[in-house]
Amino acid sequence: MKPAIPTRTPMPLRAAALGLSLIASQAAHAQVQPSIPGTWTIDFEENFNGTTLDGTKWRMGTHHSGIAGSGGNAPGNISVSGGTLKLKAEQRPVTFGGTNYSYATGEVSTFANYRRQYGFFEARVKYPAVTGLWPAFWLMPDRGTYGDQVGTRRSYLKFDLTGSGISAVTSATLQVKVSSLEAGPTNNLMAFKTGDGWSESTITWNNKPVMDPVMLGQKYNNTVAVGDTITIDVMPYVAEQIAGDKVVSLVLADIYMRAKLLGFHSSEAGNAADRPTLVINGTAYTATEDATVRGGSAANTNLGNTTTLEVKDNWGNTADTFYGGMEVDILESLGIWGADQTSHAVHWDGYGTQHKARGWHDIHYPTSDDGFHTYGVYWQPGLLEFYVDGVRTGMMEDSRVMSTSAYMILSLQLGGWDNNNPGPQVNNQTMEVDWVRSWTGTRSAPTTVIADNATAADTFATGAWTTSSATGGYHGANYVHDGNTGKGTKSFNFFPNLTADDDYAIYGRWTSDPNRASNVPVRVLGSDWFVYPHTVNQRVNGGQWRLISGLPLSAANAEVAVGNDGTDGFVIADAFRFIPAGSKTGAVIVDDTDTSKIQLTGAWTTSSHTSGYIGTGYLHDGNTGKGTKSVKYMPQVPTTKDYFVYARWTSDGGRASNVPIDILTTAGVVTPLANQRIGGGEWNLLGVYPLAAGTGSITVRNTGTNGHVIADGVMIVPVP
Repeated sequence: MKPAIPTRTPMPLRAAALGLSLIASQAAHAQVQPSIPGTWTIDFEENFNGTTLDGTKWRMGTHHSGIAGSGGNAPGNISVSGGTLKLKAEQRPVTFGGTNYSYATGEVSTFANYRRQYGFFEARVKYPAVTGLWPAFWLMPDRGTYGDQVGTRRSYLKFDLTGSGISAVTSATLQVKVSSLEAGPTNNLMAFKTGDGWSESTITWNNKPVMDPVMLGQKYNNTVAVGDTITIDVMPYVAEQIAGDKVVSLVLADIYMRAKLLGFHSSEAGNAADRPTLVINGTAYTATEDATVRGGSAANTNLGNTTTLEVKDNWGNTADTFYGGMEVDILESLGIWGADQTSHAVHWDGYGTQHKARGWHDIHYPTSDDGFHTYGVYWQPGLLEFYVDGVRTGMMEDSRVMSTSAYMILSLQLGGWDNNNPGPQVNNQTMEVDWVRSWTGTRSAPTTVIADNATAADTFATGAWTTSSATGGYHGANYVHDGNTGKGTKSFNFFPNLTADDDYAIYGRWTSDPNRASNVPVRVLGSDWFVYPHTVNQRVNGGQWRLISGLPLSAANAEVAVGNDGTDGFVIADAFRFIPAGSKTGAVIVDDTDTSKIQLTGAWTTSSHTSGYIGTGYLHDGNTGKGTKSVKYMPQVPTTKDYFVYARWTSDGGRASNVPIDILTTAGVVTPLANQRIGGGEWNLLGVYPLAAGTGSITVRNTGTNGHVIADGVMIVPVP
């Protein structure tokens, strides 16, 4: 969606004018509302204020027992302290889900604890820009279909060691003997901490204590037989409990839907040698209490007097990306890219031959004071809007947008692509998460806004500006001027109170006189944090709203600055009007298949290889015949006026980043350059231009381009 029309200067005007960071980190930290305007109700909030991960909200890993990249999910690499969740990378071998990794890292999610459909999801995150790191905040489908819940079982064990006389722990293992199992190698057994406030005579699924979501140990795909003993090292936890109340409570569970039953002898087993034990410093201690709990229709049934303990997590097709499901990557960065750069992506229809994806890349944003940024997604039927620090950085309008409910994931994966190879440099590098929140509700709709010089809260003056009403035609009560002095030292900045991020037609107003400057610099801060320079002649067209520019603007950082550097007369700062494209009423679209409204020059190839096109496909130049090929679109322009002008393409790394697009305006032909490596699958604003009624002309050319050129469609929208 990033336009490439005027020359851009990467200097935030607000920071330059106010001497402040563009990103108000402390304000973002304190807010309980999303970073975008709207009507909201908080639905999930996690501020990580404790010392452990909250098991009512989080689990270790996702819905399955894997993790992407070169690092395995390790319990020692997930912690909560100092008000943040910390996911740490280490260069050490670890086994997770039966796979051996050369690195250890952390990943947590809300799977089976929290899910919702639609709303706004946001997290405040910081991470070091170190090659090999792959931090992410993302959504995956969770339909709430977890299989037969009455078949889901977990087992609780308690060891009361108050009379044991143990004062120090050098080794501690939990040992359970297999009494039954379902055939097949896909079993999974995990041990977790839990509280001591339960008894085997009353515990049920519905009243069981919450278990710490960070596992103590895992036995995955065990090749075991009845009579075998499974051993799990629990030494650090037992040492903590011996130093405390000397009561050790554990949970045995499978949380990854492996759908294989494992049975163990309980403390009620007739043969004492079969009972579960905690072996501490070489001495075995038998469980004081133990019980199995079951879900579903047995959720209120106590099973504390049985001779067996059971573990099983049934499988349900809750998280696949077919049938309305989708992976939504809100934050996905690679350390090799450097600081303050991220990407967004969506994936659907699996990860095999039917896989489809769309991405938004090369997203840069200003540095914050403390390294934290907010990353969010606004999700409605048929719509995804991505935000960084409250600024919209990507959008997908498509009926295939995820329609199932979803859960949230925070991960520090390692590796990825772009030669982001981990090595010793990732050791002890940490991703921190300050908070995670989601809201129900809707964002505000964009509305027309006027920023006037007389509204002190919306303006900032650098240097001496004089208030005047001597010359008529101004907006509001007056205007200000620079006195034709202090050239290069004065600016007057306007901060419009936009209600939503959108594409805006930007109009300026001034009073005219022969003594005015003919070369007044007007700089507009786009939603991409780049400054777009323009020049206006204030000797003419006074007392009118005159078109300055058409750009995507953000409610979080929109700004216009009137300067006096190098000007040849009095400079006026009166007012600016911002008109959004909104719902694009009156849009006229021409697709590449509208043969009566397009004209091809040279050989163009029809394709549907890359998703994101409108209609049945798109055209490309084959990356050949540079300077000899063009596609001319001829939309019917209803009336002579200003129009938002858009083009559409599909993106890929092999696309051209400098595609010339000729637009016939009432003032002649203008030629913005389009970067087709980004912005695929959406309408990209080329600008706002005055078009004459009748047959228009928008021509995509391949002259001097540095990759494949795509011609998919164009759209014009009248400025309301």
